Amino acid sequence: MIGIGIFVLIIIISLIVEPFWNACDTIGMLLMAYAAYAGLRVIFSSQRILYLIKVVVACVLIGIVSLVQTHTESDEHKAQRLAQQEQREQEEAQDAAEKAEKAEQEAKDKELQDAYDKQAQYEEWIAWQESEKKKEEDAALQDAYDKQAQYEEWMEWKKGQELQEAYDKQAQYEEWIAWQQQQAEAEAAERNKYTPVSAGRLMADFESNGAAARSRYQGKYVKITGVVESVSADGDGLLLSNGADIQRCAIACDRKPGMAGRSLTSLAKGEVVEISGKVTSVGGAVATSSMFGELSGYRIDMARID
Repeated sequence: MIGIGIFVLIIIISLIVEPFWNACDTIGMLLMAYAAYAGLRVIFSSQRILYLIKVVVACVLIGIVSLVQTHTESDEHKAQRLAQQEQREQEEAQDAAEKAEKAEQEAKDKELQDAYDKQAQYEEWIAWQESEKKKEEDAALQDAYDKQAQYEEWMEWKKGQELQEAYDKQAQYEEWIAWQQQQAEAEAAERNKYTPVSAGRLMADFESNGAAARSRYQGKYVKITGVVESVSADGDGLLLSNGADIQRCAIACDRKPGMAGRSLTSLAKGEVVEISGKVTSVGGAVATSSMFGELSGYRIDMARID
Protein backbone atom coordinates (compact mmCIF):
# COMPACT_ATOMS: atom_id res chain seq x y z
CA MET A 1 0.00 0.00 0.00
CA ILE A 2 2.92 2.30 0.72
CA GLY A 3 4.24 1.72 -2.80
CA ILE A 4 0.85 2.55 -4.27
CA GLY A 5 0.76 5.72 -2.21
CA ILE A 6 4.19 6.76 -3.51
CA PHE A 7 3.07 6.19 -7.11
CA VAL A 8 -0.05 8.28 -6.52
CA LEU A 9 2.05 11.05 -4.92
CA ILE A 10 4.42 11.16 -7.91
CA ILE A 11 1.46 11.39 -10.25
CA ILE A 12 0.02 14.35 -8.29
CA ILE A 13 3.40 16.11 -8.30
CA SER A 14 3.71 15.59 -12.04
CA LEU A 15 0.27 17.19 -12.49
CA ILE A 16 1.28 20.23 -10.43
CA VAL A 17 4.83 20.68 -11.67
CA GLU A 18 4.95 20.42 -15.47
CA PRO A 19 8.74 19.80 -15.86
CA PHE A 20 8.28 16.44 -14.21
CA TRP A 21 5.83 15.13 -16.77
CA ASN A 22 8.65 13.02 -18.32
CA ALA A 23 8.82 11.16 -15.02
CA CYS A 24 5.64 9.41 -16.09
CA ASP A 25 7.72 7.30 -18.45
CA THR A 26 9.89 6.16 -15.55
CA ILE A 27 6.83 5.48 -13.40
CA GLY A 28 5.26 3.48 -16.19
CA MET A 29 8.43 1.38 -16.51
CA LEU A 30 8.47 0.76 -12.74
CA LEU A 31 4.81 -0.21 -12.74
CA MET A 32 5.39 -2.62 -15.59
CA ALA A 33 8.32 -4.17 -13.73
CA TYR A 34 6.25 -4.43 -10.58
CA ALA A 35 3.35 -6.00 -12.47
CA ALA A 36 5.75 -8.59 -13.93
CA TYR A 37 7.13 -9.32 -10.47
CA ALA A 38 3.59 -9.65 -9.01
CA GLY A 39 2.65 -11.95 -11.90
CA LEU A 40 5.57 -14.27 -11.05
CA ARG A 41 4.46 -14.28 -7.42
CA VAL A 42 0.97 -15.27 -8.52
CA ILE A 43 2.47 -18.34 -10.17
CA PHE A 44 4.98 -19.40 -7.56
CA SER A 45 3.64 -17.91 -4.26
CA SER A 46 0.94 -19.29 -1.96
CA GLN A 47 -0.69 -15.79 -1.67
CA ARG A 48 -1.90 -15.84 -5.22
CA ILE A 49 -5.04 -13.76 -4.63
CA LEU A 50 -3.12 -10.96 -2.98
CA TYR A 51 -0.56 -10.73 -5.77
CA LEU A 52 -3.26 -11.08 -8.38
CA ILE A 53 -4.88 -7.97 -6.88
CA LYS A 54 -1.50 -6.22 -7.01
CA VAL A 55 -1.12 -7.10 -10.69
CA VAL A 56 -4.55 -5.64 -11.39
CA VAL A 57 -3.76 -2.49 -9.38
CA ALA A 58 -0.41 -2.10 -11.23
CA CYS A 59 -2.13 -2.41 -14.57
CA VAL A 60 -4.72 0.19 -13.55
CA LEU A 61 -1.96 2.54 -12.43
CA ILE A 62 -0.11 2.03 -15.76
CA GLY A 63 -3.27 3.09 -17.57
CA ILE A 64 -3.66 6.13 -15.29
CA VAL A 65 0.00 7.10 -15.89
CA SER A 66 -0.55 6.88 -19.64
CA LEU A 67 -3.63 9.14 -19.39
CA VAL A 68 -1.80 11.60 -17.15
CA GLN A 69 1.13 11.69 -19.57
CA THR A 70 -1.24 12.39 -22.43
CA HIS A 71 -3.12 15.19 -20.66
CA THR A 72 -0.20 16.81 -18.88
CA GLU A 73 1.42 17.94 -22.13
CA SER A 74 1.18 21.76 -22.07
CA ASP A 75 0.20 24.14 -24.83
CA GLU A 76 3.72 25.50 -24.88
CA HIS A 77 5.02 22.00 -25.54
CA LYS A 78 2.47 21.58 -28.30
CA ALA A 79 3.60 24.90 -29.77
CA GLN A 80 7.20 23.79 -29.51
CA ARG A 81 6.33 20.60 -31.31
CA LEU A 82 4.48 22.52 -33.96
CA ALA A 83 7.48 24.86 -34.33
CA GLN A 84 9.79 21.87 -34.62
CA GLN A 85 7.49 20.29 -37.18
CA GLU A 86 7.35 23.58 -39.13
CA GLN A 87 11.15 23.83 -38.96
CA ARG A 88 11.42 20.27 -40.24
CA GLU A 89 9.06 21.09 -43.09
CA GLN A 90 11.12 24.18 -43.92
CA GLU A 91 14.30 22.12 -43.85
CA GLU A 92 12.67 19.50 -46.07
CA ALA A 93 11.51 22.24 -48.47
CA GLN A 94 15.01 23.72 -48.46
CA ASP A 95 16.49 20.26 -49.09
CA ALA A 96 14.02 19.74 -51.93
CA ALA A 97 14.98 23.12 -53.42
CA GLU A 98 18.68 22.31 -53.09
CA LYS A 99 18.10 18.89 -54.69
CA ALA A 100 16.18 20.51 -57.55
CA GLU A 101 18.94 23.08 -58.01
CA LYS A 102 21.53 20.35 -57.87
CA ALA A 103 19.59 18.26 -60.38
CA GLU A 104 19.30 21.27 -62.69
CA GLN A 105 23.03 21.95 -62.35
CA GLU A 106 23.77 18.28 -62.99
CA ALA A 107 21.58 18.39 -66.12
CA LYS A 108 23.47 21.47 -67.35
CA ASP A 109 26.78 19.82 -66.53
CA LYS A 110 25.63 16.68 -68.35
CA GLU A 111 24.71 18.73 -71.44
CA LEU A 112 28.12 20.40 -71.35
CA GLN A 113 29.82 17.05 -70.78
CA ASP A 114 27.87 15.49 -73.67
CA ALA A 115 28.89 18.35 -75.93
CA TYR A 116 32.49 18.00 -74.77
CA ASP A 117 32.36 14.20 -75.27
CA LYS A 118 30.95 14.62 -78.80
CA GLN A 119 33.71 17.11 -79.60
CA ALA A 120 36.30 14.79 -78.10
CA GLN A 121 34.87 11.83 -80.05
CA TYR A 122 34.96 13.86 -83.26
CA GLU A 123 38.55 14.88 -82.60
CA GLU A 124 39.42 11.26 -81.80
CA TRP A 125 37.76 10.14 -85.03
CA ILE A 126 39.73 12.74 -87.00
CA ALA A 127 42.92 11.62 -85.25
CA TRP A 128 42.06 7.98 -86.00
CA GLN A 129 41.48 8.81 -89.67
CA GLU A 130 44.84 10.56 -89.86
CA SER A 131 46.48 7.67 -88.01
CA GLU A 132 44.98 5.11 -90.40
CA LYS A 133 46.10 7.15 -93.39
CA LYS A 134 49.58 7.44 -91.88
CA LYS A 135 49.61 3.67 -91.28
CA GLU A 136 48.67 3.00 -94.91
CA GLU A 137 51.42 5.33 -96.11
CA ASP A 138 53.93 3.73 -93.74
CA ALA A 139 52.80 0.26 -94.86
CA ALA A 140 53.30 1.22 -98.52
CA LEU A 141 56.74 2.63 -97.77
CA GLN A 142 57.62 -0.43 -95.69
CA ASP A 143 56.45 -2.73 -98.48
CA ALA A 144 58.59 -0.89 -101.01
CA TYR A 145 61.53 -0.99 -98.61
CA ASP A 146 61.01 -4.71 -97.95
CA LYS A 147 60.91 -5.47 -101.68
CA GLN A 148 64.09 -3.47 -102.21
CA ALA A 149 65.71 -5.19 -99.25
CA GLN A 150 64.61 -8.61 -100.51
CA TYR A 151 66.02 -7.84 -103.96
CA GLU A 152 69.31 -6.71 -102.45
CA GLU A 153 69.40 -9.80 -100.22
CA TRP A 154 68.69 -11.99 -103.25
CA MET A 155 71.52 -10.33 -105.18
CA GLU A 156 73.86 -10.81 -102.22
CA TRP A 157 72.74 -14.43 -101.92
CA LYS A 158 73.29 -14.99 -105.64
CA LYS A 159 76.77 -13.49 -105.46
CA GLY A 160 77.46 -15.59 -102.40
CA GLN A 161 76.22 -18.72 -104.21
CA GLU A 162 78.44 -17.99 -107.20
CA LEU A 163 81.41 -17.35 -104.94
CA GLN A 164 80.61 -20.49 -102.95
CA GLU A 165 80.35 -22.57 -106.12
CA ALA A 166 83.68 -21.18 -107.34
CA TYR A 167 85.19 -21.84 -103.94
CA ASP A 168 83.74 -25.35 -103.86
CA LYS A 169 85.08 -26.11 -107.32
CA GLN A 170 88.48 -24.77 -106.31
CA ALA A 171 88.34 -26.73 -103.07
CA GLN A 172 87.30 -29.88 -104.94
CA TYR A 173 90.12 -29.38 -107.42
CA GLU A 174 92.59 -28.84 -104.59
CA GLU A 175 91.21 -31.89 -102.79
CA TRP A 176 91.54 -33.93 -105.99
CA ILE A 177 95.15 -32.72 -106.45
CA ALA A 178 95.87 -33.54 -102.80
CA TRP A 179 94.24 -36.96 -103.26
CA GLN A 180 96.33 -37.58 -106.37
CA GLN A 181 99.44 -36.62 -104.44
CA GLN A 182 98.40 -38.84 -101.54
CA GLN A 183 97.73 -41.71 -103.93
CA ALA A 184 101.11 -41.19 -105.59
CA GLU A 185 102.81 -40.97 -102.22
CA ALA A 186 100.93 -44.05 -101.02
CA GLU A 187 101.90 -45.98 -104.15
CA ALA A 188 105.47 -44.82 -103.80
CA ALA A 189 105.47 -45.80 -100.15
CA GLU A 190 103.87 -49.13 -101.07
CA ARG A 191 106.56 -49.74 -103.69
CA ASN A 192 109.35 -48.58 -101.45
CA LYS A 193 108.47 -51.06 -98.75
CA TYR A 194 109.27 -53.94 -101.13
CA THR A 195 112.94 -54.93 -101.37
CA PRO A 196 113.95 -55.67 -105.00
CA VAL A 197 115.41 -59.16 -105.50
CA SER A 198 115.67 -61.51 -108.45
CA ALA A 199 114.21 -64.99 -108.58
CA GLY A 200 117.70 -66.34 -109.35
CA ARG A 201 119.05 -64.70 -106.17
CA LEU A 202 116.28 -66.23 -104.04
CA MET A 203 116.88 -69.69 -105.47
CA ALA A 204 120.66 -69.41 -105.07
CA ASP A 205 120.32 -68.32 -101.41
CA PHE A 206 117.88 -71.19 -100.71
CA GLU A 207 120.08 -73.82 -102.37
CA SER A 208 123.15 -72.47 -100.58
CA ASN A 209 121.64 -72.37 -97.06
CA GLY A 210 117.91 -72.87 -96.52
CA ALA A 211 118.01 -71.81 -92.84
CA ALA A 212 119.82 -68.58 -93.69
CA ALA A 213 117.33 -67.91 -96.49
CA ARG A 214 114.44 -68.41 -94.07
CA SER A 215 116.00 -66.00 -91.57
CA ARG A 216 116.65 -63.42 -94.30
CA TYR A 217 113.40 -63.53 -96.30
CA GLN A 218 110.52 -64.99 -94.25
CA GLY A 219 107.94 -62.31 -93.34
CA LYS A 220 109.67 -59.73 -95.54
CA TYR A 221 108.12 -57.68 -98.35
CA VAL A 222 109.98 -58.27 -101.62
CA LYS A 223 109.69 -57.35 -105.30
CA ILE A 224 110.81 -60.41 -107.24
CA THR A 225 111.89 -60.20 -110.87
CA GLY A 226 111.48 -63.60 -112.53
CA VAL A 227 110.09 -65.71 -115.31
CA VAL A 228 106.60 -67.18 -115.33
CA GLU A 229 107.01 -70.93 -115.17
CA SER A 230 103.30 -71.81 -115.04
CA VAL A 231 99.89 -70.47 -114.00
CA SER A 232 97.49 -72.67 -112.05
CA ALA A 233 94.37 -73.77 -113.89
CA ASP A 234 92.07 -72.38 -111.20
CA GLY A 235 93.77 -68.96 -111.48
CA ASP A 236 94.82 -68.89 -107.81
CA GLY A 237 98.57 -68.66 -108.31
CA LEU A 238 101.68 -69.14 -110.41
CA LEU A 239 105.19 -70.55 -110.26
CA LEU A 240 108.11 -68.21 -110.75
CA SER A 241 111.62 -69.26 -111.80
CA ASN A 242 114.92 -67.81 -112.93
CA GLY A 243 114.38 -69.06 -116.49
CA ALA A 244 116.86 -71.94 -116.26
CA ASP A 245 116.00 -75.36 -117.67
CA ILE A 246 116.80 -77.25 -114.47
CA GLN A 247 114.87 -76.14 -111.36
CA ARG A 248 115.90 -77.50 -107.96
CA CYS A 249 113.60 -75.11 -105.99
CA ALA A 250 110.49 -73.12 -106.82
CA ILE A 251 108.79 -69.86 -105.95
CA ALA A 252 105.02 -70.32 -105.51
CA CYS A 253 102.99 -67.12 -105.67
CA ASP A 254 99.41 -67.11 -104.32
CA ARG A 255 96.76 -64.63 -105.45
CA LYS A 256 95.06 -62.73 -102.61
CA PRO A 257 91.89 -60.58 -102.65
CA GLY A 258 92.62 -57.03 -103.75
CA MET A 259 95.68 -57.93 -105.79
CA ALA A 260 96.63 -55.05 -108.11
CA GLY A 261 98.37 -54.85 -111.44
CA ARG A 262 98.07 -57.47 -114.15
CA SER A 263 95.70 -60.39 -113.89
CA LEU A 264 96.87 -64.01 -113.87
CA THR A 265 94.93 -64.74 -117.05
CA SER A 266 97.04 -62.22 -118.96
CA LEU A 267 100.34 -63.98 -118.18
CA ALA A 268 102.17 -66.48 -120.44
CA LYS A 269 104.92 -68.98 -119.70
CA GLY A 270 108.40 -67.52 -120.13
CA GLU A 271 107.21 -63.95 -119.60
CA VAL A 272 109.35 -61.80 -117.32
CA VAL A 273 107.30 -60.17 -114.53
CA GLU A 274 107.73 -58.37 -111.23
CA ILE A 275 105.86 -59.86 -108.27
CA SER A 276 105.38 -57.64 -105.20
CA GLY A 277 104.31 -59.47 -102.07
CA LYS A 278 105.10 -60.90 -98.67
CA VAL A 279 107.18 -64.04 -98.09
CA THR A 280 104.93 -66.22 -95.94
CA SER A 281 107.14 -69.28 -95.74
CA VAL A 282 110.58 -70.53 -96.68
CA GLY A 283 111.07 -74.30 -97.03
CA GLY A 284 108.56 -77.07 -97.43
CA ALA A 285 107.11 -78.48 -100.64
CA VAL A 286 105.72 -75.78 -102.91
CA ALA A 287 105.74 -77.51 -106.35
CA THR A 288 106.36 -80.85 -108.15
CA SER A 289 109.04 -81.56 -110.76
CA SER A 290 109.16 -84.53 -113.17
CA MET A 291 112.87 -84.75 -112.60
CA PHE A 292 113.25 -84.01 -108.90
CA GLY A 293 109.75 -84.73 -107.59
CA GLU A 294 108.57 -82.32 -104.90
CA LEU A 295 110.38 -79.00 -104.91
CA SER A 296 110.95 -76.84 -101.84
CA GLY A 297 111.23 -73.10 -101.92
CA TYR A 298 109.33 -69.94 -101.20
CA ARG A 299 105.63 -69.16 -100.88
CA ILE A 300 104.64 -65.58 -101.63
CA ASP A 301 101.33 -63.72 -101.06
CA MET A 302 101.07 -61.53 -104.16
CA ALA A 303 99.96 -57.90 -103.76
CA ARG A 304 100.78 -56.76 -107.27
CA ILE A 305 101.94 -58.06 -110.67
CA ASP A 306 103.81 -55.78 -113.09
